[in-house]
Amino acid sequence: MTSTHDNTGTGTIRPTTEPHRITTRHVYLLVALEVAAVLLWAFWRLLGVELEVRRGAGTQQVTLVAVVFATTLAAVASYALLWALRKRELRGWTATAVTVLLVSCAGPLLAATLSAGIALLTFHLLVGVGLIDGIRHLVRAQR
Repeated sequence: MTSTHDNTGTGTIRPTTEPHRITTRHVYLLVALEVAAVLLWAFWRLLGVELEVRRGAGTQQVTLVAVVFATTLAAVASYALLWALRKRELRGWTATAVTVLLVSCAGPLLAATLSAGIALLTFHLLVGVGLIDGIRHLVRAQR
């Protein structure tokens, strides 16, 4: 929250911002996104889609561990940026997050097959949109 008071001892009034607080709701958001990503991984595997990306001359399997790790990494990066901005600029955070999501959607172009590319794109959209919408909602609720 932003408040104004004399925080310099000189009589000058300057805005201050509390650091962003991670609450249990933020943890629930991460857990929900992890579960959704795991279920999406299982869905694509049940459909018989080989989640592989081209790597050098061969391919590399996208494992469940990679999906969970990438989801966690995206959440940590999102919260780190939000913390760095100290919630002052939710609009700027959102613009940056959407830009990163759009750039990350180029990653599935490295998929070994079209079906793997579509599947990997759904992971990027699920986690990216979930984080952006969820964090924005939680930050607004804290104001």
